[in-house]
Amino acid sequence: MTDGLNKIQQDILPVLMAGLLPALAMIVPKSTVIVLLVVGLNGIVLAYRRGALRDVFPPLLTAIFIAALGWMLFKSVATFDGNPTIRLWFRLLPLVLCGFAALWLFRTLASRTRQRVHNALVVGTVFGLVLYATAYTATLMGNRDFLGPGHPDPLVHFSSCQMIVAMLSSAVLGTLCARRRFLWAAVFSASALVLFIPSSSVIAVVALMAAVAGFLAGKFLPVPFRNAIAGFVVAGVLAIPVGLSSLPADFAESRELKTAVQSAKFAPGLDHSITHRLQIWLFVTQRAKEFPYGGWGLDVSRSLPGGKILTSVGESRLPLHPHNGVLQVWLEIGVPGGVLLAILVGISATSRRRSRTDNAVMAVRLGTLLSMLVVGGLAFGIWQNWWFSSLWLVAAIVATFQTEDGSTSEQIDSDVPS
Repeated sequence: MTDGLNKIQQDILPVLMAGLLPALAMIVPKSTVIVLLVVGLNGIVLAYRRGALRDVFPPLLTAIFIAALGWMLFKSVATFDGNPTIRLWFRLLPLVLCGFAALWLFRTLASRTRQRVHNALVVGTVFGLVLYATAYTATLMGNRDFLGPGHPDPLVHFSSCQMIVAMLSSAVLGTLCARRRFLWAAVFSASALVLFIPSSSVIAVVALMAAVAGFLAGKFLPVPFRNAIAGFVVAGVLAIPVGLSSLPADFAESRELKTAVQSAKFAPGLDHSITHRLQIWLFVTQRAKEFPYGGWGLDVSRSLPGGKILTSVGESRLPLHPHNGVLQVWLEIGVPGGVLLAILVGISATSRRRSRTDNAVMAVRLGTLLSMLVVGGLAFGIWQNWWFSSLWLVAAIVATFQTEDGSTSEQIDSDVPS
């Protein structure tokens, strides 16, 4: 019985998660919270049984998150209006702990299990694309109940699936290229792009292109060039608020911008979305300058003064969150949060070694990171439970491409017969 339990914990559960994640994102996006909790708790139990609980928390990454969580706890009490938002902090804490455990679990999988995780990832991602294409076609043909009777907005589910697939695409390309399935890698990328373009989610298209570009850069560029890209990304995290705050408050209403935006006809309503996003970001950066060092308080985006005033496009200045994770961090928890986020991004994107196999690992990591930043910078609120959980799950899958001893999936999979 113990052997059977170990097999479920160490072999079956990680493979199931990797294979089912894209489909779950399509059908029930919020299920990623439950998936992370199950996988994370499984990792904690397994680490306890192995006597390896300390290994679940790498020192540098743990120090960053302890500092972040400590500051967030303080800012959940010290909000601008004195109304505590500590409930959000207590919702995020178990997700962080389970995220660390999920990373450890996937990072320490046996080589054969990693192979099965990668196989399941490819099959599951392709199945997610097929399911998306079927649901999207059914909706276009008038069957809006394809995902269930009375479903409020199928397009929201479509975009969630698209963005999860976009973030996983670098890992799929890494698996296929490691096994020299270069043609299939090209077919996968092209098929996903062709399926995404007709939809209303331009963000998913950009995220997919960022994932492919990041993968190619990580795969073929020398280490200094890859690190230069990482440097630009980190600089962007630090400079976005400064750059936007330097623009005039009425920039979103300028004639030149309106002319440029009106030419954006790649998707229905894109000009409206671009204008509204800019209005949100300009409003947020102006308010962020009022409390630049400490921020307004954790999760105060929902109640920020002036946020409910309508703009020229008939939308509120700040609907629930800024639709930009970097700006949300700067607005709510100030400079400490922005600096910690930049450090985390820098650690994820940089590489010190120069081996051929390191190129394969960095290709997956860099492509995934860029796609995450695109989605997080244009779409969701960073504290949304399902989105926060999705980031941890995708990161856990990417962790299978880098083992603790420095070996990679390319080394492992090159021994697998074609």
